[in-house]
Amino acid sequence: MKKIIIYVLFILVLVLISCSSSKEISPKEAYEMMNRGDYTLIDMSKPPKYKDGHIKGAILIEFHPKTFKKEISKIDKSKPIIIYCGTGKKTTKAVSVMKDLGFKVFYIISGGLRAWKEAGFQVVK
Repeated sequence: MKKIIIYVLFILVLVLISCSSSKEISPKEAYEMMNRGDYTLIDMSKPPKYKDGHIKGAILIEFHPKTFKKEISKIDKSKPIIIYCGTGKKTTKAVSVMKDLGFKVFYIISGGLRAWKEAGFQVVK
């Protein structure tokens, strides 16, 4: 019985320690969130792609193995993060790294910048 209680407590502690929340949202939901409040918007594209067009207000932090952790560590961890890349494929890896660094709340734009444009939202250069 003691082993079961210890096991349950161990699992509970792990769950509480890893209390990070990530949710995929549509471009429309992201747009609405951006109009409502305080957030940090991160674009993980390569610099040339970012220059070709990005969501207004996005901070460029390329998902690069040598620089991502250092650059993302400069971001305020207390604000919700809205994150995207070109098609949405890199965001899962990035969110995993960010959770390890102590970030708590993430919103991933489903389909990335491509879906944003397809939904009719503007980009800036």
